[in-house]
Amino acid sequence: MEFDLIILNGDSFAAGNGLDEQHSFETGEKKENIPPFSYGYFLSKKMKIPLINLALGGVSNEGVVRRSLSLLEKYKFYKPCDNLFNFNLSNYNKILFITQWTFFHRFTFYFNNEHKQIIPVSDSNLEFSDFGNKKYSFEKFLNSKIDLESDDAAYFDKFYYDYFLYNEFMKSKKNIVHYNLFLGERLPDDVLENINQFKTKIICDKNISFDNIKSIEFETNGNIKDGHYGLKSCEILSERIFEYIKKENYGL
Repeated sequence: MEFDLIILNGDSFAAGNGLDEQHSFETGEKKENIPPFSYGYFLSKKMKIPLINLALGGVSNEGVVRRSLSLLEKYKFYKPCDNLFNFNLSNYNKILFITQWTFFHRFTFYFNNEHKQIIPVSDSNLEFSDFGNKKYSFEKFLNSKIDLESDDAAYFDKFYYDYFLYNEFMKSKKNIVHYNLFLGERLPDDVLENINQFKTKIICDKNISFDNIKSIEFETNGNIKDGHYGLKSCEILSERIFEYIKKENYGL
């Protein structure tokens, strides 16, 4: 049976941050007229099926899980007016669901009736992905409760727990074929070794020959170096994912 829908979830790489700026910079086209580019966009074009992109720049892995549950289980984590999470999936028979996991050190907390994503950049520096300018809010919340120098093992332990439960949940969905996608430095070798015991479907740089990032990396918007894949890299990544999934599901 062929897939009839793609659902993609993940961070800014899955969301396609900056790709509209690159296209606008290179072509002069206004950003409001540009399609929602991402490697998921190119994958959906290649497979000729629609795409639902749940990805959010700066999201934590906890946030990734929450966004999937909001769509699949209709949990009210997000505002009812957000049509993205009200999408009716009942008309689709075989869904390709790709979860692109992000960096383990990101985390989420609940403040003022909203989930906030926090990115520790270093021991003394933090970035706020969906916090806007409300830095005072975070400082009030922080109150010396979060140890930014905690050992990486603490992040990994939480990830293993979330990863296992999330994948068990996905296995219970009979019309979903689920893949876990890891890009770049998001999957250290020891973590891969540990999660292999869970018998889940994993796509990473190594098994799709996408590990030599520097040879195909293009900056996203032509003049600002933000470290994200450009349009050409996203096209290549979508082709590698497509070939891997095709071989796994159809033996081609």
